[in-house]
Amino acid sequence: MARLYTDGRFEKQLRDQFDGDFKISFNLAPPMLGGGTDALGRPRKRAFGAWMMPLFKLLASMRGLRGTGFDIFGYSPDRRLERDLIAGYEKDVAAVLACCRR
Repeated sequence: MARLYTDGRFEKQLRDQFDGDFKISFNLAPPMLGGGTDALGRPRKRAFGAWMMPLFKLLASMRGLRGTGFDIFGYSPDRRLERDLIAGYEKDVAAVLACCRR
């Protein structure tokens, strides 16, 4: 997500759509800040201002760490579930392919 906001296209679209001064805010639910859940059980989001753009640039530059032991977001329950689902899917596909080859 950070790459999409920091490559320049997002800000250009905003400037093309809106005249004058405007303020940007991002509704995020960073896993390391906690904050509980909403009525549907999803992580509660908080509003963050335009000061997040430099942090997004930093995150975008750290893309190479994704999936490694240094991936700070990789330890969240959602990301762990995501990896488990991928592994299960790959196992299922391998089982189907092995069955069909016989």
